[in-house]
Amino acid sequence: MNRTKLCIFDMGGVLLQGRFDVIIDISRILKLQPDKFLSIAGENLHLLYSGEINSHQFWERFSKNSGLEIQDDLWSRFFQPTSNERVVNLVLKLKKFVKVVAGTNTTESHYWHVKEKGYFDIFDAVHASYKIGFAKPESKFFNYIMESEDCQPMETIFIDDQKENVKAAEELGINAILFRTVEILKKDLSKFFPVPKEPIS
Repeated sequence: MNRTKLCIFDMGGVLLQGRFDVIIDISRILKLQPDKFLSIAGENLHLLYSGEINSHQFWERFSKNSGLEIQDDLWSRFFQPTSNERVVNLVLKLKKFVKVVAGTNTTESHYWHVKEKGYFDIFDAVHASYKIGFAKPESKFFNYIMESEDCQPMETIFIDDQKENVKAAEELGINAILFRTVEILKKDLSKFFPVPKEPIS
């Protein structure tokens, strides 16, 4: 018997496409390799995503650690995502069978941009890392969402495009799916729901 009650969708790389991963753009303008940018950002990146510091504080710390003087919020400057309409349509179909929520690692500025664009509107609820205080792949991120939605791991499906996050969810007993394409996702979900086989236009 299908006991699934909850489906958690990642945003960037799943529902959002285009210019959502701004680290490459930011690294380029700062004339740094992405790995170097991440090294300098260090723990402050996690603090930003978990809402313990804001974008202004992040760039203050990054400027101090890198020796660069950064005045603008570069997170906002390059963030220009679009929605994957095929994933949107799939979410709408899944809502006939189960509660569908967003579970996303995001900064405050990115959250409000996505909200203003209406990309969150299709979900029954949105759990944003900077708001809840936990970020993927922390177990507390998943446990917070399941507790909020009154669901157990075996009753939950999690969809993300990052292997690290999928593995973390699996370790908690969640039915975790690595997103690759809409076609593969539909096949994976068909184990739980009667997902339509025809292409979604």
